[in-house]
Amino acid sequence: MSSKLPRFRRYKTNAPLVSVIIPTLNEEHFIGTLLIGLKRQTYSNFEVIVVDGGEKGPSSDATVPIAKSFGARTLIRRSGTHADARNVASSMAAGEILIFTEADTYPPPDWLTSIVRSFRATTIAVAGPGIPLNAPRMVMLEYAIYNALRAVVSRLPRPLKHFSSSAYNVAIRRQAFEKIGGFSSLTLENIDGLLGRRLLLLGKARFSSPAYTFISTRRWQKLGFIRTNLHYIYVLENFINLLEPLLKPLKERWYRF
Repeated sequence: MSSKLPRFRRYKTNAPLVSVIIPTLNEEHFIGTLLIGLKRQTYSNFEVIVVDGGEKGPSSDATVPIAKSFGARTLIRRSGTHADARNVASSMAAGEILIFTEADTYPPPDWLTSIVRSFRATTIAVAGPGIPLNAPRMVMLEYAIYNALRAVVSRLPRPLKHFSSSAYNVAIRRQAFEKIGGFSSLTLENIDGLLGRRLLLLGKARFSSPAYTFISTRRWQKLGFIRTNLHYIYVLENFINLLEPLLKPLKERWYRF
C-alpha cells in the first residue's frame, strides 16, 4: 500500500508539536488505515513515529514498508516489550505532548485537535474513549458503560479519583512522562492502567470524551465475548485499587490470549 497524500511533516505554527507513537508487529492489515486517518487530521503540527518489532520482531510482513511509504519515522527493534518500544520511541520524539495509540485504531479527523484542546495549563495527561468499529450491540453497550465509568471516576475527589488511561488513546506531557519513568517494563498486564495511576500521583490528569478514537474488534472476533472479557478483567483494578492483588493470578492466566 502506498499513500497519495502528503508526507508527514512539521508545520510552523504556534500550536504545540505533538508526537504520535505507534508500536507495531505484523500490522500490515491495519497500519495503513491508521496512517490515512492521521493524514486527514485537522491539527497539522505533529509527527508520527512507528516503532516496530520487539522480542518477537521485527515484522515479517509489509508493516514497515507501509509506514515508511507514508513518511512516518520508523524504528526497528529486535528485543524488549511493548512498554520498552514506547519508551524508546518517546526518547526520540520531538513533541511537547506524546500521544500513544495502536495500529488497529482509526482516528476521526479532529482527534488530535480534541486532545490538544483538552489540555489545561496544569493538565499533565489526557485520555479519551475508544469506540469499537463494526461491533455487536453487546460490545457497544459494554464500551458505553466502560467509557462512562471512566469519565465519572476521573471527576471524583481523592482518594476515589482514578485516571483510566488506555494505550490506544492517551496523551502525556513529555516532562511528566519522563518524570515517572515512562511505561513500566515490570509487568506485561495493564501497563497503561498502571501508568495512569502513577500520573495521577504526579499531577492533574483528565478523561476527555470529545477526544475519542475508533478501535478494532479483532480480539472479540477471535476469542468471543466471554474470553475477551476475561482477558480484560484487569481493567477493574483501574477503578478499585484493592482489587490488584486479587486479580493478579487471573491476569497472568489470561494475558497469554
